[in-house]
Amino acid sequence: MTKPTNRPYSSRIVDGVEQAPSRAMLYPVGFTEADFAKPQVGIASTWSMVTPCNMHINTLADAATMGADEAGAKAVQFNTITVSDGFPWARPACAIRWCPGK
Repeated sequence: MTKPTNRPYSSRIVDGVEQAPSRAMLYPVGFTEADFAKPQVGIASTWSMVTPCNMHINTLADAATMGADEAGAKAVQFNTITVSDGFPWARPACAIRWCPGK
């Protein structure tokens, strides 16, 4: 059996009898049977309430998800670490180095 060319990676995750556990795990998170025939696209989100600069990221991830879905793929959002330039300011040595007025 040849792998579908439009989803060479997604097919490894969900196709075949041996991947039944993978499909079973994805149904409860919103996959439909038709979604398993689509290429899966990962949408990494750094959304967090830790800093104001990251609080809007979920809106961007939702828009990217909608775009991928509308293009015929199945988007899968996941979170990753939030990076913030605000954290160094809490350390005295960093504040002295970056703020000439201190």
